[in-house]
Amino acid sequence: MFNTLKKSSPLLFAAAFTAFSMTACNTPNSTTTPGGNGTGTASITGTVTKDDGSMASNATVVLIQQASGKDSDFDIVSSGSDGNYSFSKVPAGKYRVAFVIQSAADRKNGVPQAYDPAGKTGQYYGAITTDYFDYNGDTTKTFQVPAFNVGWIANLKPHNETVNGNNDVKISWSSAKNADTYNVIVKDDNDNQVYKSDNTDSTEADIPGSKLKHGTKYNYIVNVIFPKGGAAPAITYGNSANANFTFQ
Repeated sequence: MFNTLKKSSPLLFAAAFTAFSMTACNTPNSTTTPGGNGTGTASITGTVTKDDGSMASNATVVLIQQASGKDSDFDIVSSGSDGNYSFSKVPAGKYRVAFVIQSAADRKNGVPQAYDPAGKTGQYYGAITTDYFDYNGDTTKTFQVPAFNVGWIANLKPHNETVNGNNDVKISWSSAKNADTYNVIVKDDNDNQVYKSDNTDSTEADIPGSKLKHGTKYNYIVNVIFPKGGAAPAITYGNSANANFTFQ
């Protein structure tokens, strides 16, 4: 759902997100705690934080419902100045919660996420998601989601460069804290996937030159897969914003 590479225009997030890094393993266990008002407004809450420990305001968070094996956005909210967000009037069901780099308006309108909030393409998470969890809709309690620390600085290379078309293309990135494995997805400018690497615990992967066409520009992202288990619902998956190269 989150590895879209289509282009979009930078929007609202430049001030809200600066130099982050991922710390998913330090998230608290998901719990239900007193706090609902008992009037049918059961809520799912959490926080979005930055690398320096401060709260991330205006972050877009999506509550995704799964029904009949299909995902759909149940609600889209923005975090407040304290980094907190809340989904209310949530019925019992199967859900996951995701941070996305889009503005709330772009998410609602289906505008793809290919940019990052500071205008440094490929430098920040494009999305992070929890695993699915069952929510019982208890209107007397609040369901607490593990905190999202949303900032992996990926340092994707190459980016906005022309590479030698006589060789394979070596993609490299900085490690994401607590990551288990990574993979790379490469698409052409028409959003056609041309290559997906195997999962690796390395921070680099070779893209076969035989999969690429000379004189063509390609976009790519790096996906991060986190270990199963841990806090429930665990943060399980993320991906970078996109970078690009021209295969000359």
